[in-house]
Amino acid sequence: MARDRAGRGPEAGNQIDPFGRRYPATGRRDGTFTGNWDYRRAHIICDLDPRWQRDRRYERLFFLDEATALAAGFRPCHRCRRAAKRRFDERWAAAHGGPADTAEIDAVLRTERDRTAPGPEVELGEADLADGAIVERDGIPLLVVSGTLLAWSPTGYTIPTGRAAAGRLRLVTPTSTLAVIAAGYRPELHPSAIQGAPAARR
Repeated sequence: MARDRAGRGPEAGNQIDPFGRRYPATGRRDGTFTGNWDYRRAHIICDLDPRWQRDRRYERLFFLDEATALAAGFRPCHRCRRAAKRRFDERWAAAHGGPADTAEIDAVLRTERDRTAPGPEVELGEADLADGAIVERDGIPLLVVSGTLLAWSPTGYTIPTGRAAAGRLRLVTPTSTLAVIAAGYRPELHPSAIQGAPAARR
């Protein structure tokens, strides 16, 4: 699926969905992470209020949670999220072999963000997707948690209904990042994902 920046005007807001697109502000801040997409050509995930991002050179973006940001092709910041970046690098090296070079990681993610073809189709049971992966069906982003699916929205996750609850899926999270998650990196999820997963299993 092409990752465009449609609606970059101020009316679109600076909140980012799992496809890497802006969406209109909801009038409330439900996001748990911030970041930007132009720092040294990197797309980075930052703590919600890093002091260095108050610099007017940076356009602050907001994400519902880390799973959303990873799906959009971002990776942890090495300045305000050093521990997360170190874990991400370790899991990247385990998943892809060899040491994790930040410039190489950024180049791989940039290539995956710029793809124009839809993500590959998968079956949830067959794919063995780890918690924190995001897939989509009929344009609806769905978070994988404990082998179940939760529908993404700007304010949190809900239990999907209708066609969103059945059928084949397409990957949204970049395949290189999926490998990192499968190798043991645990994205931080919005509280609604933790609350919704038990209900989704019933």
